[in-house]
Amino acid sequence: EHRVRNSDYRYETVWYNQTIDHFSFTTDAKYRQKYLYNDTWWDKENNGPIFFYTGNEGVIEAFAENSGFMWDIAPEFGALLVFAEHRYYGESLPFDKDYAKNASTVGYLTSEQALA
Repeated sequence: EHRVRNSDYRYETVWYNQTIDHFSFTTDAKYRQKYLYNDTWWDKENNGPIFFYTGNEGVIEAFAENSGFMWDIAPEFGALLVFAEHRYYGESLPFDKDYAKNASTVGYLTSEQALA
């Protein structure tokens, strides 16, 4: 469990083997996509909701630690909180850090691929 200093926000950090290309089916390559979750208030037995935050252009911890609204309402709704890191940002890198120099790797950095 990770706890931010001087904060009540706690979350687990996990990784998912994410598909690089959801549409062309020319590759079945995967990469490790980071996501954070907190199930403290989740009412799983009664199908409590999942509040899902789609990451922005940066490390996901920064957004999780500054998205107070989701944390504020999760107890009231019995919600599971999930914060997914955006592909190509933070530690969720499908390719090395020089991906922008190659059209064949930067081509997967689209909103369609990110939301699929």
